[in-house]
Amino acid sequence: CGHCKNLAPEWKKAAKALKGSVHIAAVDADKYRDLGSKYGVEGFPTIKVFGADKSKPTEYDGGRTAGAIVESALAAAKKVTNSRLGLKDEEPKKEKQQQQQQQQPSGFYENSDVIELTDESFEKDVLNPDGKGGWLVEFYAPWCGHCKNLAPEWKKAAKALKGSVHIAAVDADKYRDLGSKYGVEGFPTIKVFGADKSKPTEYDGGRTAGAIVESALAAAKKVTNSRLGLKDEEPKKEKQQQQQQQQPSGFYENSDVIELTDESFEKDVLNPDGKGGWLVEFYAPWCG
Repeated sequence: CGHCKNLAPEWKKAAKALKGSVHIAAVDADKYRDLGSKYGVEGFPTIKVFGADKSKPTEYDGGRTAGAIVESALAAAKKVTNSRLGLKDEEPKKEKQQQQQQQQPSGFYENSDVIELTDESFEKDVLNPDGKGGWLVEFYAPWCGHCKNLAPEWKKAAKALKGSVHIAAVDADKYRDLGSKYGVEGFPTIKVFGADKSKPTEYDGGRTAGAIVESALAAAKKVTNSRLGLKDEEPKKEKQQQQQQQQPSGFYENSDVIELTDESFEKDVLNPDGKGGWLVEFYAPWCG
């Protein structure tokens, strides 16, 4: 992953600076997928802070420079210390919520058949129980390179499916509450809103127009079958991949970053008696 490769030098510097005070670690979430799934990792890199309560890690939302990482890590360490001393942290003043977004689409997909959604139109159209057909909704950010790569295929699929399945998009950088509601942590994230609009499923198909069309038509068939009272045949699940050997991936070799596996994560990070806080990056070696 390119974003992971861009972060790596800063992560290494932070690990060197914090050695002995805060643990800076990394998990190959492409290899240890169950671990990534357990902590809701959907995009790379995702960074979690394991502080005083190891069972409830928080999302790291600071900067991606060594300085910003160090600052956040030391703040996390202070919270752990205060918790052990029975002291209360002062809650940082929350920044004022940004002003209500004007209900205008972002224009990322203008001049195409992709339906650009806002907070209001999402509620009114996608979640409408009486609405026709299924929806494939992409949650994107205009600055995201992967989103820009997907856009031409998404547009082709929308054109091919016009009138049968809704191909839509939400600027989740603008409508953050909507992205948060559906657990969007990386871009692009695609959700399938089928027969039960309250329980969208994760789209895990290909990113070409052909693959998108195929998945969309399958979703439409499920909606139709549901309305007719017919049962879908459950597709056979692929065999789970063999248990990964408990060896670090080597992405951060020759650095002070602690490379974690399934076992060492459980043993070290989640150890209630362990010393200090942890900042854990969930990455994929291929993430560019």
